[in-house]
Formats: sequence, structure tokens, C-alpha cells
Amino acid sequence: METRPDTFTITNFWIDWAVMTATGAGWGDPLERPLELVQQDLKNGYITLEQANRYYGLDKRSKSG
Repeated sequence: METRPDTFTITNFWIDWAVMTATGAGWGDPLERPLELVQQDLKNGYITLEQANRYYGLDKRSKSG
């Protein structure tokens, strides 16, 4: 089974469970997240371009800075 950073496995006596978490709420203002980290998330497929623009202001911030 491929392991991703957002995946963990729970094993008990009878069943192996693979759990993949979704992106979700974090701490702080998304517009203050460093652009390099937003671009890295976009490159890794954790967020879409639409999400990067809508929630992190990637399109506006990369033009102004």
C-alpha cells in the first residue's frame, strides 16, 4: 500500500484500516501562510489552483510581491 503523509494505518487483530485525512482548517489567517508553502502544497496536489487562489490569495499575492 502506498503511504502518503496524510495517511496512517490502524491494525487490530482482524482488520487493517487505512485512513486518509482531508485538508482542513488550521491555525491562523490563510492569507498569512508563506507563499512558498502554498506553492508547495499546490505542486504536491494537496490543494487545487482554485483553492490556492480562493483561500490563500495566491494569484493576488504573487502579483503584488
